[in-house]
Amino acid sequence: MILGYQEELLEVNGEYDYHSRSYHFTPIKETPRGAIATAAMMLCKECRTVIKSMGGGGTRCYCLKCYDALKLFDFAEGHTHTILEN
Repeated sequence: MILGYQEELLEVNGEYDYHSRSYHFTPIKETPRGAIATAAMMLCKECRTVIKSMGGGGTRCYCLKCYDALKLFDFAEGHTHTILEN
């Protein structure tokens, strides 16, 4: 089950550009049963709702509702999103 999406950082010449958009996203999924996870919460960057209560800590995370709005906005500007499998 997909809970949201996390934007991958843009890499330029071997360095991460923390301010630019990459338009590459990986799905955020439930932590598998029995996995060791941190107790850090993963929050949506836009609306600050909890995406995942365990195994988190992440930047540029979007809940499903905010991701759909972001995708629509980016498509209107001529950008496409690539979903990467993890």
